[in-house]
Amino acid sequence: MKKVLTLLLALLLLVNHTQFVFAEDDESETVVTLDMYDLDPDSLHVKKLGEVDQEEPLSADSLEEGAELFNLNETVRVSIVLDDPATLDAGYSSENYLENAEAISYRNQLKKNQQVVTSRIENVLGHSLDVKWNLTLAVNVISAYVTYSEIVKIKRVDGVRDVQIENRYDVQEDEINTSNTSNYMVGAQSAWADGYTGAGSKIAIIDTGIDTTHQSFGADAFDHAIGLLEETPDLMGQISSSVASQLNSGSTNYVSTKIPYAYNYVDRN
Repeated sequence: MKKVLTLLLALLLLVNHTQFVFAEDDESETVVTLDMYDLDPDSLHVKKLGEVDQEEPLSADSLEEGAELFNLNETVRVSIVLDDPATLDAGYSSENYLENAEAISYRNQLKKNQQVVTSRIENVLGHSLDVKWNLTLAVNVISAYVTYSEIVKIKRVDGVRDVQIENRYDVQEDEINTSNTSNYMVGAQSAWADGYTGAGSKIAIIDTGIDTTHQSFGADAFDHAIGLLEETPDLMGQISSSVASQLNSGSTNYVSTKIPYAYNYVDRN
């Protein structure tokens, strides 16, 4: 069998260097010559014997569907989702959960587990993880800054379920004044034409929460601005008498002149 294979290989090599002669209508002969040229092996993209495949470059598909492509060394903000369910997902109610000893214990355990996973990630990356905040109530997430190339490594860490790139919003760079254009977006001019301007209405702004220690919510600038008015407004007179009595009695609802009345819609207090 070896001799037969050797003979076949020899014939193939011989054919590659042989000119082919074809007959046309038994009257003429046409000689076709095969052109030989050097071929760059790298252009074939064929792995050489013993060669290890290089790691495929990161793409949107390898991370999350719809994500933009980033430079491998670019810093991105990610949500590292852990395996354990969040406090609410574990069955604990959001109502008065701060008074639920079991809920508090479970949430504290999540925080300890996050510290353990953070240490594992740091061991894999070889440096400290730039953690911005830890979430344990509605989601079990570590929000941190990492390089784009580190996402795949973090996904492989024990205890990590997924790593998602957080949305980033940039300030609009053009000089369009949205206060002058937004009315066309929502059709406000139609409501104004019908006489619905909102003039004289009192409104309540319900937000997801206020950091009362933040400088933007400090009362000093507010008090200073009020003091510049010719006539000091009766702020307390704009709320109901029952609420005013609570504030005057030293109720914990009172924060400052800028935030005179605060209510927690989660704990209902």
